[in-house]
Amino acid sequence: MRTGLQALVSELGRVMSVVWSNLSLLALSILLAVGLWIFVTNEENPERAEVLADPLTVEPVNVPETLAVFGPLESVTIEVSAPEDVLEDLDPQDFRTVADLSVGEVGENQVPVRVEYTGGRRRVDINEVVPARISVTLEPVIERTVPVEAEVVEDPAFGLVPIVFAVEPATMVISGPAEAVNLVERVRGEVDLSEVTVPLEGLQTDVDLVPVSGRGFAVDGVGLAQSTADVVINVERQAFEQALPVVPAVGGVPAPGFVISGVTVDPATVVILAPLDVLEQDLVVTTEPIVITDQATDTDVTVNLVLPQGVSSQTSEVTVTVELEALLSEATVGLAPTFINVPGDQTPTTTTSIINVQVRGDLATLTSLQESPGVISAVVDLAGLDPGTYTLPVEIELPDGMELVSANPEMITVTLPS
Repeated sequence: MRTGLQALVSELGRVMSVVWSNLSLLALSILLAVGLWIFVTNEENPERAEVLADPLTVEPVNVPETLAVFGPLESVTIEVSAPEDVLEDLDPQDFRTVADLSVGEVGENQVPVRVEYTGGRRRVDINEVVPARISVTLEPVIERTVPVEAEVVEDPAFGLVPIVFAVEPATMVISGPAEAVNLVERVRGEVDLSEVTVPLEGLQTDVDLVPVSGRGFAVDGVGLAQSTADVVINVERQAFEQALPVVPAVGGVPAPGFVISGVTVDPATVVILAPLDVLEQDLVVTTEPIVITDQATDTDVTVNLVLPQGVSSQTSEVTVTVELEALLSEATVGLAPTFINVPGDQTPTTTTSIINVQVRGDLATLTSLQESPGVISAVVDLAGLDPGTYTLPVEIELPDGMELVSANPEMITVTLPS
């Protein structure tokens, strides 16, 4: 029996030796695989240092209750180390940047800046913060009571005017650093009436409040007892509408031979606003003067309106189109008849040597007629006629831009010899 037990122990020892040998190989394999993965990852996505382009805003924390921060805090820049794919996506929201003022005192304090990475991705190391310390001014917290006012920043529809304001509360306690609080002259709420198109009484609205200086600039770092106020507004109509035609003021002299043939205005009428006593007068809406000088083509001009005193309009300018046309004249010329399509070698004869032709055209065309009278011809067509005497029509041929008024005679007697 002892021999069997010894054999069992010997076999168990051999098995354990094999197991431990395999475990060592397994551990070595895992270590080698991890090392290879780290090497490959670092080669494909190496870690590097970089200064973030966007500065970080410093948040004051642990400010003593009796003190307040005066003025904005200086921003800082940081250098970080991280894998390339992480660096590409970093932005200021991934970091919490604070200045601990728990031991701050009245006046200027040099406070270290602490930056923490809060992005939740792989490890990001913060190498350097510039500047490492910033100046923070602390002042005693004081309180003041200032008036609350409402200001219309967007007016109601044309002709409507906000008349009465009732603001609740009328005054408000503000608190903060002494230097900032002392800059505040009032608390302002801005009212938008751009959607009001009809008179209203007792229009109630809530407005957000902002502490402002005497010049109307917002003052930062000042706390308000409440952030909103109730405003009651009466909107009244102080002007009434009336549509009037626009009378264009056109003058000047076109190019020679041209006249102004028409004037149109776009829009042709405009809506004006004025008190009733003004609307009862004879009102005329005109334009600034439009002077036409040596022009021969239609002209579009955008000009301002000229409104009567006490009148307003949402339309400030109009487009005036001045149409020009050539001035037409008439002229009479005497033309010898021209025979066409004469049969054979015959020579036609007529008792009418001159045909008086009256034409109409613009000055330039008629002037060219004096220089080149041959542009007009009186044509008699003899096509297909045998020898004999005929009464034939005279056809007047004119150039473009010229109109026939009359031809005398319209028919002539023509003889073809036998």
